[in-house]
Amino acid sequence: MPTPAESDVRRIVELVNRRSGTDRRMSNVWMIAPLLPIILVVVILGVVLGLIVSAISKIGTIPQPQNATSAGRAVASAIGGIVAIYGFAIVGGYFVLFLTALAFYYFMQRRNDHFARQQLLFSSLHRLLSDTSAKPIESVTRLGYLTEDSKSQEQQKTAGVWAVLFLFVTPIVGLLIAYRLTQDLRNHEALQAEYRSNLTEAFRETGYQSPIFSTQKLHNRDPLLFLILSIITAGLFWIYWFYTILHDYNEHFAQQAEFEDQIVNLLRPSTPLTGRTCQNCGGSIPENARFCPNCGTQSS
Repeated sequence: MPTPAESDVRRIVELVNRRSGTDRRMSNVWMIAPLLPIILVVVILGVVLGLIVSAISKIGTIPQPQNATSAGRAVASAIGGIVAIYGFAIVGGYFVLFLTALAFYYFMQRRNDHFARQQLLFSSLHRLLSDTSAKPIESVTRLGYLTEDSKSQEQQKTAGVWAVLFLFVTPIVGLLIAYRLTQDLRNHEALQAEYRSNLTEAFRETGYQSPIFSTQKLHNRDPLLFLILSIITAGLFWIYWFYTILHDYNEHFAQQAEFEDQIVNLLRPSTPLTGRTCQNCGGSIPENARFCPNCGTQSS
């Protein structure tokens, strides 16, 4: 039967392997969502202007005896074209709304999935180090507090509800979603940076090899500033804001994957195959641990 520490390591590896399903990288193709409204407006205005110019030119070239009848036909044709363009604008507008709502759904859902998996990973790491240490250690206790903070601060948001609200309360809900996504990532990375610092110390104090984690790039963007700039630029800055949400989460997931791989590489030598046997209780001791996780006896 595996020891508690061995079970914790297996759980950590399992959670790391889940990231392919939770930390989804979204393609830059999604940038079509904020750009498409501008493209749609430019195309519609161009076509309407072309119809008006065409109608005026036709009226000017109509012979005098046919002027009234032909002019009426030209105007009716232009009006019919404008009505068709109006219908196209309505359909195109709804398509843009649904496309952006879908993008927001994926943004929010991957945020939820990533945060939930991280909380489970933090809990498992805290449990592993608590099981490994022979006595209470401040850095390990601090990891437990940070895990509780994560669960309290990073609660799940119903992605489907927010996406539906965006369809009916645009652009207010869109700006609110973007604000929360930007703020949540900034707070998440600040909490994670503190967790990394304590994790390094906890590994060292519980007898593991002290890890040297890669430097984490913090996406410390100000959501309030982005909100103000989006309003005063009539939505033009929104294009860049949308890009930062797409890019920053993708980059964060890449950095997180590197961080988790370093943890797994540190813990994998701690499996029963490469571990040692405690002379006091006969249980397995992680290769880098100074104390037996079962009875607390210092290893030789």
